[in-house]
Amino acid sequence: MAVGVASERRGRVRAGVVAGCALTAATAVLVGCASEPVVRDASFLNAESPGVLGFENGDCFPDPDELPPENDGLLNTVECVGARNEVFGFVRLDDGDWDQDTVAEEGDRRCGEVFDDIWPVGGDGRERYDFYPVPPTEATWQDGDRDVMCVVYSPDGAFVVDPLADR
Repeated sequence: MAVGVASERRGRVRAGVVAGCALTAATAVLVGCASEPVVRDASFLNAESPGVLGFENGDCFPDPDELPPENDGLLNTVECVGARNEVFGFVRLDDGDWDQDTVAEEGDRRCGEVFDDIWPVGGDGRERYDFYPVPPTEATWQDGDRDVMCVVYSPDGAFVVDPLADR
């Protein structure tokens, strides 16, 4: 099952690279430490994250923790090379009562299908990228928002090429 492949890969990324840390007694400086990777799933961003509703397919943007202080938390588009995230599609969820878990799971499943179409298993670039859904919130759902934004990212850091152009 293709979605399982993406989910398994995300599980490995979330487990992270556990690098050894060494404390040098002479300098008391930590060296060789890797920070915990950022978990990118339906909880990373949502429709109420500042700037997200203005994004379109192909837009790239930095991680929220990389924003300069003057941005006041507002995500803006940037050049794709050097960015960490790119919108690769939108999927529409079915109407129904709001349920956060269902919305997150369905958004992940549907974005996974689009991801698999663009970067098929065994295809060029597949190992360099992963994805996450950006779902509606309860408030935007009540306003009729059923769209989930699908975002590709590189678990290894900033893009060295535009992921959509690299397929």
